[in-house]
Amino acid sequence: KAKRSRRPIWTPSPSGLAAIPTIGSISMTFGRNALIAVVILWTSVASADDWTIDVLAMALQKNDTHQVAFTEYRHISYLSAPLISRGTMDFTDGVLRKDIIAPQPERFEIRENFLIHIDNDDNVTRIKIEDHPVVHSLVITLRATLSGQFAPLRDYFNLVLSGSRADWEMAMYPHTEKLRASLSAVTLRGVGGRLTEIAIAELNGDNTVIKVQND
Repeated sequence: KAKRSRRPIWTPSPSGLAAIPTIGSISMTFGRNALIAVVILWTSVASADDWTIDVLAMALQKNDTHQVAFTEYRHISYLSAPLISRGTMDFTDGVLRKDIIAPQPERFEIRENFLIHIDNDDNVTRIKIEDHPVVHSLVITLRATLSGQFAPLRDYFNLVLSGSRADWEMAMYPHTEKLRASLSAVTLRGVGGRLTEIAIAELNGDNTVIKVQND
């Protein structure tokens, strides 16, 4: 229980009786302050409500950047340091490309439901995306954020948006059996219509963080 202050709120004196607030003045002051508080609260809530998942999707659609640079940090539980790679990603004509520049050149292409890997010696490997839940989640996420189309995300994840237009975060929790067996969550972060980070947390303790540079 909070300790009540022993200091009197008002200490009247014969010459200062006029300074003692009346019941009417107290009511008017309280009413005015309450009204101001309600207006401020309503304004802040309305502002927060304006930043929704659908508004975020539209902001991403307006971003006409089709290619971004990235730095990827792959944290594996049995390694003492993350695996780091750098390169570019672009989404054009329905094809998602990921070109790695370092530590060694290689390319990944997403065409329909297949991942095509081309190594430095031009050897080609083709795998079905749905057979690899972590890769599948990343592909879904990249396609959705680079195109601003969130409908596919809702087919696989429950979406929770927090923050504001100037600094937002969207947590995505898998609700399909196959993704839940491997993933804990995927988290997107950004500013306005720009994606700045993708974080993928796996159930086995491994995680991947992709820092996106839009400039």
